[in-house]
Amino acid sequence: AIIEQMGGTVSWNDETKEVTLIYNNNVVQVAADREDAYINNTLLKLDAPPTVICGRTMLPIRFVCDAFNFDILWNANDQTIRIIKRL
Repeated sequence: AIIEQMGGTVSWNDETKEVTLIYNNNVVQVAADREDAYINNTLLKLDAPPTVICGRTMLPIRFVCDAFNFDILWNANDQTIRIIKRL
């Protein structure tokens, strides 16, 4: 949902349980329950694998934001995050 809100696209392959995220000519590919991830075909290891909860694939937010050059701001007072596109 975050990538779509920023103007990117998300696709799901039900057969392989893979998610492809595209934003500003960058491509991220991950699979549910696997720690391998690809950013523009470069292999990386995730700290935590994506998982499917109630039919939605949950990805590590820090990884997604770093992959697409977004900043994450944490507000400890109300325990919220703010995601901002880098200029």
